[in-house]
Amino acid sequence: MENKKRQHYLDLVKVLAIINLCALHYSWAGDIDFAADISFSVAFRRFVYGFYACTVPLFVMVNGALLLNRPLNLKKHYKSLLVISLQYVFWRAVSLVLIGLYNGVDFASWNLTKMVNVFLLLQDVGGIAINHLWFVPMLICLYVWFPIIKAAFDQCEHSQYGVKLLLPFMGMLLVFCFLLDDVMLFQPAIPVLNAANFGAFRMFQPMSSPLYSCMLFYFILGGLLHKYRDRLLKISTPVLLAVVLLSGLGLYGEWWVNSELMGSTYDNIFASHENLPDAFLSAAVFILCQRLDVWLSGRGKLCRVMDIVSRESLSVYYFHWILLSTVFEYLHVADGYIFNVFRSLILCAVCVLLSLILKKIPLLRKLVH
Repeated sequence: MENKKRQHYLDLVKVLAIINLCALHYSWAGDIDFAADISFSVAFRRFVYGFYACTVPLFVMVNGALLLNRPLNLKKHYKSLLVISLQYVFWRAVSLVLIGLYNGVDFASWNLTKMVNVFLLLQDVGGIAINHLWFVPMLICLYVWFPIIKAAFDQCEHSQYGVKLLLPFMGMLLVFCFLLDDVMLFQPAIPVLNAANFGAFRMFQPMSSPLYSCMLFYFILGGLLHKYRDRLLKISTPVLLAVVLLSGLGLYGEWWVNSELMGSTYDNIFASHENLPDAFLSAAVFILCQRLDVWLSGRGKLCRVMDIVSRESLSVYYFHWILLSTVFEYLHVADGYIFNVFRSLILCAVCVLLSLILKKIPLLRKLVH
């Protein structure tokens, strides 16, 4: 059973991920669009930009590390699942209303049917961008799967039976979610494969959404990397850094090939979650953060700050988009990574502060808990 000593590296992973999320959603790092005569400067910025691809997988891996390595209380789990679901419906509605009002949407003209469809049945609304909210329904799906995965995961500690259950399942996810997507990604560039119907193999993915299926892999991977973190010390830091570099080159290669085929810029961030380079990148970054756990344990003030930000990360996720789409919109004024990181830190700090304030109000505490 996992000891109760706080693993500071998990807070670090969450903090890095939430800051990356804010920076990614600004996405103003200069001209990084594809062009036939792409310059070295643009290519380099696009290469660096590609490292944002590990943001969501890191969030999911932390969830897996925490949930799979502690005792399961089913009653508490299903209660948390209900709370997260209700919070999602509430903050989705708040996002729609605030962003809609800011953009001049006439809610008064909506009839009852449209209101029910939009606010309760989760229908999308033209002119109100809330695409980022896909993460919470995905997380809810993972939490539904969690008790089943947990049963197999716990067997790994007592017998080889759990390993025999998990490893083939992980292998299936790796082949039919990641490898399959990489093959289909490069298929148009290989004439002999153009007519091959590789898409039919998606039927072997455990969820209807390929994205959700690959996130199930990241969830289990996070649990395994945390459970066996002592064994991972055998992997040298230079090797991990090489994996990060090669994964970045792989992500850039996929971006360039697909942009060339499409004649326009390919999204190698959101679309890369199902690709092997992103899986290797996310795993390597996660393990590198593990190496810092001992160093972090002697940095009390830093750990307290990370702990606060980590606990409020879901609130930051909900708040940052609302602020970005309204009052923070004026900060879309300059390019460059340094400025992007700076304003992302400000945005993250404001969101954390807002969450802490709401927690002080009894009626609103449950909305951000």
